[in-house]
Amino acid sequence: MRFISYMNRPHTFFFLLLLSGICLLAWLIQRELIFNYDVSWLLEASKRLSAGGTYAHDFFENNPPLILYLYMPPLALSHLFSLNLILSMQIYICLLSLLSLYLCSFFTRKIFLEKPALNFLFLITLAFIYLVLPLFDFAQREHLLILFCMPYLLMITYRLEGNSMQRYHAAAIGLLGGIGFAIKPYFLTVFFLLELYYVLYQKNSLAWIRVETGVITALLMCYLAVIFFFHSDYLFIVMPFSLRWCYLGVSLPWPIVLFHPPVLFCLCVILFYAAQPRPHPYPLLCSALVIAIIGFLFSYAVQRTIFSYHLFPAYALAFLLLAMSFGLQARQILPDKYWRIRQALFIVIMSLFLYYNAPNVWTILVFQPAAFFIFFTGLFFISLYLNPLDQRPFKVLKIIFSVSIIITTGFLFSHWLQGTAWYGNRFLITVILLIGLFALLSPGTAATKVNYLILATSATLFFSFPAYLAYTYYNKNVAYKTTLRKLTDFVTSHAANRPVFIFSTWIYPFSQVWDSAQHGSRFSAFWMIGGLVKQSYLPMKEDRRLQLQKDKRFLIDMIAEDLNRYKPVYVLIETTKNKTHLAFFEKSGGTHLPTYLPFEYLPYFLKNPNFQEAWQAYHYVTTLKEDANSEQPIYQFAVFERKSRSSFTFTGSINKMPITKKVSTVAMPTR
Repeated sequence: MRFISYMNRPHTFFFLLLLSGICLLAWLIQRELIFNYDVSWLLEASKRLSAGGTYAHDFFENNPPLILYLYMPPLALSHLFSLNLILSMQIYICLLSLLSLYLCSFFTRKIFLEKPALNFLFLITLAFIYLVLPLFDFAQREHLLILFCMPYLLMITYRLEGNSMQRYHAAAIGLLGGIGFAIKPYFLTVFFLLELYYVLYQKNSLAWIRVETGVITALLMCYLAVIFFFHSDYLFIVMPFSLRWCYLGVSLPWPIVLFHPPVLFCLCVILFYAAQPRPHPYPLLCSALVIAIIGFLFSYAVQRTIFSYHLFPAYALAFLLLAMSFGLQARQILPDKYWRIRQALFIVIMSLFLYYNAPNVWTILVFQPAAFFIFFTGLFFISLYLNPLDQRPFKVLKIIFSVSIIITTGFLFSHWLQGTAWYGNRFLITVILLIGLFALLSPGTAATKVNYLILATSATLFFSFPAYLAYTYYNKNVAYKTTLRKLTDFVTSHAANRPVFIFSTWIYPFSQVWDSAQHGSRFSAFWMIGGLVKQSYLPMKEDRRLQLQKDKRFLIDMIAEDLNRYKPVYVLIETTKNKTHLAFFEKSGGTHLPTYLPFEYLPYFLKNPNFQEAWQAYHYVTTLKEDANSEQPIYQFAVFERKSRSSFTFTGSINKMPITKKVSTVAMPTR
């Protein structure tokens, strides 16, 4: 493989070994998780687009069309080889990841020419970011952004170091970068910031005129033309509708958005890098990473939500910068005289950060000791491998032996503590023992061992947060997958290969619910309902009130049209009290707490005569409810079945709202 051909044999062997392990780990993780909701819906929208569908008529999606085109290759792969669509998407993302890694290696082998160990660290960290770090956000738009744009970011660094590029190479990298930046308009912020950095560093106002920027500009212009001529319904119907109501519904208070723990983690990483000993050999690369992180944090903030995938680009690059920062310090055995003071300061900062943002991190040792010791195995293995003082023959085998001693001793000691009075402090004692053994077995003088003790403590605290976050997200997702069983079993047994329509403000996992059924609507979810309902509680001018009425009628007419066109055999109506995006936030005791708005779908929709007529074909049959003993179930649906008769009478009440319409012979249940 060309991208590792310049490494020596130990580096090559270790790289291939870890890359294989990362691929295997990614496959095992994705096998256990729910396939991402948004991705599964966008695949459905992409399928409808490839069949000749249009935005407003066949799928009402607020994302620009590029992502739908990017999702067409896995559709083709699934069709040509009769593969499961989820597997096709995973293969597609894996191939894109390897391609991006290959292109990145073209630049890193020159950037890290004199330090192949750091190049190894950079590429392995990048592979981990590509394949493992996304977890539930695997194949999301922001995930694709990182895959497409990382080679462009490295090319910026490569050029700033005075290297030249062949035109067709620059054009290819520019094309990929342009595709990534064009997925969402917010992403262009990073492109402009990187180009501004390039111009300022070169001290030439025309330095931005290059082959790759010309390709990106041409791509963006062609993309706008395609939207205008072929997707005008998105430009003039869906996008204005989305701008009016989407963010009004989903936006959160600024303190929640800006003080979200992963955001604070990204800022801590930037601060940690800023405190690095100077000079170091890679200021241009690290500066480009910092600028990109800031740009992605901005694109996250303007969307005013805390969806994990919105933050993924900034979080991923912060993880990469953190690995680079520790890699540089591990290679610099003679830090300046203030190094220990700075490290002690960051140890205190990260201890407080974990205390407030990951207070249950200790439970990993108690409930998942395998995950706990795997974390330290990886941390110690990489740290010892990067140690420049260790030039022993058979270095890798000796590192394996040393790490095995550390982990085995820590495991046995932790197990022994269970039967002692020190059991309550088991986590802290075990961590101290592991770090102490690591420093003791590190090569070098006593002073060097002390430095590695400090560095290992700092690294443990910093990397504990991503590990804890991944552990938490993974377990929540696996648990949620289990709770969906009742819903998926119902759909599978009653609606196999038939259309189903879900009334909800939350996107339910299509890969689970729609595995055997068809999606009987143009909507992924009613993401616009939050904005429409919230607006009715807010003061508004007459033109806004008229727009609200017009858009409400437009939405419900589309829903009625879908009922008549797709004829879903079942309609599942969300009846939980607290619905996603239907809340105002009020500050209470230093925190913002949601006050949920009362809302039920049928009273809201039945005011529309077209919906009344379409709804006559449905009657209530049962309720699907998970966590029945909870005041707020995980999900609760009233299930309505399509009838052959077209006229029946309903008399009942929903939320104490009297209804007397020709709708259904059975009253919808009250909670």
